[in-house]
Formats: sequence, C-alpha cells, structure tokens
Amino acid sequence: MRITYPPAVIRALTVTVPTVSDVLIWFFTATAVVANTLFVWPQAIKLMRSHDLAGMSPGTWTISVVLFAVWSAFALRTHYWPLLVANVSCFVAASLVMTAGTRLGWSRRWPALALLGVALAA
Repeated sequence: MRITYPPAVIRALTVTVPTVSDVLIWFFTATAVVANTLFVWPQAIKLMRSHDLAGMSPGTWTISVVLFAVWSAFALRTHYWPLLVANVSCFVAASLVMTAGTRLGWSRRWPALALLGVALAA
C-alpha cells in the first residue's frame, strides 16, 4: 500500500535553497532600501527643523514623490514587502518636504504636479 500526501503537505516539506541570483537580488534590494531611506529622511528632518529651503529643488522633490508612489504601487502589486515599506516611508518624507516647501515659498504648481503624477501612478 502506497501513501499519497496532499500537494500542500509536499510543498510544506520541500526545502528550497536560494540561488546565487536570489541572494544577489535580496542584497541589492536591501542596499537600495537602506540607501534610499538614508537619503530622504535626513533632508526632510533638516527642513522641518531649520525651515531653510537652501539647496532643495522643488522639481527634484516632485519627481521623488511621483517615483516613490510608482515604486510603492509596483511593490504592492508584486507583494515585494521590503520595497513597499521603504518606498511608503520615503513617500511620506518626500510629501512632508513638498508640503513644507510650499508653505515656505515654493510655487503651488509643484505639489499639483506631484499629485497629478501620483494619480497617474495609481
């Protein structure tokens, strides 16, 4: 008599060894997540504390808001959770910079363009 197991049990007992490419993908993703977060948050915190727009480009932050939204949507659709967490975090920081920048003297067209880009990304 032969015992057959359901496919779910077989999948649960199967051990998969990650390939070199899997390890490299996770390594570069982790590096990008850390670098991206270390780039955005210090600038946002500096702006919130000093209220000084010197050296901050509204165009760059507009593009950043849109790109963080696009990457967040991609990560959500592909269930790539580390990427989602990092990009939502950076989206929040970039949105804070856009809001503070508008209050401190940037033209109101920059947040409008960012909002349009985010709407198109969704």
